[in-house]
Amino acid sequence: MQQAHLEKLNISLGGLLRLKMGYERRADEIEIVGTTEHWSSEGLYRHLCVLRELIPSPVSVYESW
Repeated sequence: MQQAHLEKLNISLGGLLRLKMGYERRADEIEIVGTTEHWSSEGLYRHLCVLRELIPSPVSVYESW
């Protein structure tokens, strides 16, 4: 996006984001905890698989005849 587009939308630079000290350690800790908790990608996938099995599949009207 160019500066002209940002000005049309009344968007201006408000500052820069900076990482806090020790972010590497915290990121490593979160990654380790997340592998065994429900918010990990593997845990979410397992939950979705269980939910998919709980929902009955649609039955066509013609299949019951």
